[in-house]
Amino acid sequence: MADKALILKAIQHPLRQEILYFLNNTPSSVAYTDLLPFCEESTGKLNYHLRILSPLIDKQDQGYSLSNRGQQIIQWMGKMFTAEEILEHDEPEVVFQKILPEAHLFTKYILQATIILAVFVIPLSFAIPSAPFVIWIITGLVLTYTLAIFLLRKYVNSYWYQITETEIIVNQGIITFSRKIIPFRTITNIEHKEGPFDRFFRLHTLDIHTAGNPIGTAGATEQLLGLVDGKELRETLLERIRLLNPPSFVNTDVHSPQKASPLLREIQEEFKSLNTELSDR
Repeated sequence: MADKALILKAIQHPLRQEILYFLNNTPSSVAYTDLLPFCEESTGKLNYHLRILSPLIDKQDQGYSLSNRGQQIIQWMGKMFTAEEILEHDEPEVVFQKILPEAHLFTKYILQATIILAVFVIPLSFAIPSAPFVIWIITGLVLTYTLAIFLLRKYVNSYWYQITETEIIVNQGIITFSRKIIPFRTITNIEHKEGPFDRFFRLHTLDIHTAGNPIGTAGATEQLLGLVDGKELRETLLERIRLLNPPSFVNTDVHSPQKASPLLREIQEEFKSLNTELSDR
């Protein structure tokens, strides 16, 4: 029997509910390509939803159909709600809400900037007070510090990110605003980092590495800053990445042996025979 938590997770998303109702209303098995329109032709999204729906659906050579458990769930949903009531509720906010960095992130930046300013100003304060260049240097450092605080405030206010079911969206920028989309399928590693200032303010940082910028290279592809639950978020992201891997019951490889042409199968058999003859010699 499928775990109750997995079944509840499978039916909580409107798109998965639509797929279940579609399978229930279709007398024969449904091909993989017939389900693609539900996910805007995205195989990654469809594989993800099919993986979560695995306790409720069966996969045969002909396509997908409801399992016995899936049919029972559809009957239960029909008794409890109408189809319109089920399909009209909002998306889960926990997935798509805009996440802002913790307020202490700005405080951390102020502390770092203040320490840098002190490193330069304190030695200069012991210089000859009447030296004009010393006064000009200190004035310039103070003005630079003030400008840095202003820009840091603008940067923190512009920075936010979203975690969807298939990607990470990062928005940032002061003069030039950018919106970076990182699909889960491209992520190779997620590093959890805590520097001395992070530990002081109880903040976390996640370094996102992708296939184009793997771990060990100079810098991460993107960083998620000012997190209060970095370890938990890392585990959540890793779980979603694992779920997006094509599940075993999904066969989207058009070059699989079952779909190979007779000529291709004959060539494969010839290679196998030749390999066996060479091995016997």
